[in-house]
Amino acid sequence: MDIMTPQTLWKDFTPLPFNETVVKSAPFNGGTLTEFYFSGIKTDDGIVRIYAKYLDKGSLPTVIIFDEDSKTDITDYQGYNVMTVNYKGAVPGRRGTMYPDSLRDATERSAGDGLDPAKHRWYAWAAVGMCAALYAKTKGNGKVAVVGIGDGAGIVWKLSATVQVDAGVSIYGYEEQSDDINYKACLYNKAYTSMLRFPVLEIISSNEENDSTEYMSELFSLIQRDDCRLTINERSSHDIGEVGLSETENWIKKYKENGYNIVERKRGRPTMKNEFKPKKNETIEENERLKKENIYLKAELEYSKKLRAVVQARKNQQQKKK
Repeated sequence: MDIMTPQTLWKDFTPLPFNETVVKSAPFNGGTLTEFYFSGIKTDDGIVRIYAKYLDKGSLPTVIIFDEDSKTDITDYQGYNVMTVNYKGAVPGRRGTMYPDSLRDATERSAGDGLDPAKHRWYAWAAVGMCAALYAKTKGNGKVAVVGIGDGAGIVWKLSATVQVDAGVSIYGYEEQSDDINYKACLYNKAYTSMLRFPVLEIISSNEENDSTEYMSELFSLIQRDDCRLTINERSSHDIGEVGLSETENWIKKYKENGYNIVERKRGRPTMKNEFKPKKNETIEENERLKKENIYLKAELEYSKKLRAVVQARKNQQQKKK
């Protein structure tokens, strides 16, 4: 059996016309919140019908949230249209994305080893994310940022195989380990780092019990772009909290204010000291807040450098043993 790559896995990716079915729509938080289904991809035995909610506030950028537990408070994101997308399927008492039987791995949470990659849950989930991004591009002003939390973070990395968005945020995104060669070659997040088409902020936690801090740091080290950033939240326990939310909003806001004209930096990341430079018309309180945040970011940057150095040292030791 030939080993697949992300390019071969997604070369025939063809999203269907959206064919929306509205469940309900009502005024909410200064806009219109619509709950609906739309079509994703077609399989031999049916069509993926994606369940989503979209808060439309007019000609604004759209932030898509892929949250594994569907606990996102869409009111946290002010100044944007917000789309939440279910990708793990319906559960008793709650609506969700409907998958054909051939993609049942998307809802069964099985090991998935040995499956045809095009029937693996990560293929199904990534396809949902790609279709959602294409849908969001038809809304608001056409600009799209994506935020993935937990398993949803994996969707952010895989979008680059087919879709160009404007900015991404990967939050606590540890993926399951597997001995399946095909899975590693075409569905592993690491396989997509060289294809990354947009800047990503990667937020990880310092107190993970599954070695995800080391894994995600190594993932970040493989990125070939210079406009991405790694930040580590201490003792977060998978709660995005106020710090994580603030970092996410600042990251997306930066590209919104720049008109999404993303220019890659020269090799060698500069310090973050000017990223939050206060404006003259800001209040004294705001200046103080930004100064504190600047100090916090500098500390995080130093922490991440040291962590990446540890990861590299371990890799060098392993290579020497071989």
